[in-house]
Amino acid sequence: MRSILQTLALVPLALAPLFGGGMILEIGNAKANPAALAKQGVILARLTACQSPAKGVWAATVEGLVAGKRQTLPLKVDNLAEPGVWSISRAWPNEGKWVVPLVASHPEYGDHTSSLVVGVTGDSFDWARVQRFNGKPPSADDLAGISAK
Repeated sequence: MRSILQTLALVPLALAPLFGGGMILEIGNAKANPAALAKQGVILARLTACQSPAKGVWAATVEGLVAGKRQTLPLKVDNLAEPGVWSISRAWPNEGKWVVPLVASHPEYGDHTSSLVVGVTGDSFDWARVQRFNGKPPSADDLAGISAK
């Protein structure tokens, strides 16, 4: 009986690696990072992953509504010296309402993604218009709802 109880006590430890780990996308102001500023960064993005955050893969665009017409522009994403940290440069004009959907994936996490949509105005982002999407990229409807705010 005692050996059965000891074995059962070890089961949670054996299962812990199955639930451990994770991948979280974080953003910050590029003005706080000299390396990001040197690359004309506006948004600083960090991928926190248990295993090799530098292996993260990014998709970054800017979606906007200018004079009633939707526009999508590509964004420049530069690796910084710190593993898992990237600088995102501005590519949007001053007019219109813009959001930056950031989608990060990692080869060791399969189809799982970590995504943020960041509302931007000029060279700054609006914390009130930041929305997180874990496990899936934001849809076109998600982007339209955030950009309308």
